[in-house]
Amino acid sequence: IIIGTKYIQDENTSNKFIWAIDKKNGNKLFEVNLGVGSIISTDTSGFWLQKGYIYASNNDKIFKISAQNGKIVWQRKVNGNVHRHTVIADSQAVYYTTLKGKFGSLKLKNGTVNWKVNIEEGIITPPTVINGSLLIIGDSSIYVVDKKEGLIYQKIPTGHSPYSAATIFRNRVFLGAGEPPINGLLFCFEFNQGVNNNLEISQDFYVGNTLNSKKLQLTIETKNNWDEAIIDPSVLSDAAEIKGQKIGNNIFVFQIPLKNTNINSWYTLSIK
Repeated sequence: IIIGTKYIQDENTSNKFIWAIDKKNGNKLFEVNLGVGSIISTDTSGFWLQKGYIYASNNDKIFKISAQNGKIVWQRKVNGNVHRHTVIADSQAVYYTTLKGKFGSLKLKNGTVNWKVNIEEGIITPPTVINGSLLIIGDSSIYVVDKKEGLIYQKIPTGHSPYSAATIFRNRVFLGAGEPPINGLLFCFEFNQGVNNNLEISQDFYVGNTLNSKKLQLTIETKNNWDEAIIDPSVLSDAAEIKGQKIGNNIFVFQIPLKNTNINSWYTLSIK
């Protein structure tokens, strides 16, 4: 199975195609026209083959295609250019990233949306699945995301990353990054769930902190394994309190609806 482009003379366009070729004699078994499009590079503009289906993207659409006959099972439009990012899948969902800084999850069966998140910066790298999490590389960082609900529970600064996805080997993650200004930097991360910090909140970060956002997602990592955490966001939200969703041990994610009357400032939110 091959992905590429072909010039359509009657329409004067270059379209993206998927072809199935017989390995024995080179005969074309089928071709699928995905519409006007381009191939940025084979590393990022490829496709995902899984259990008899091809998952591919072009412009702002994601396709599920039968690998037996080339029939398009479904196609789903997403917000942002997804055609330079290889979409990936597991037994539950299809995962994608876009140049607009959005990433999300679609149902395998029909392509309906499970969840979507915007980190407000461009993403040029495909996602990577690791156990129950996704690694999303954008905003000069690695975001570690719960793949079931799209909740971000860790952010690691890395510097700008090339187009390649993060690579998993045994219990380590490898990522080429660091440009600019440190060109050609290679990171190796080891999985470690332990927290060694004297502060009760050892890490916190957020996405959606703009005046145009409707929702702020705040993640905290605590030293102790608390049963629950409740935040008072009333200074910037109509909600009086919000209970954090617990992601494993020591990590809570808060989904905070924002007022439309907020102004640029620094805010302090109390947590109990």
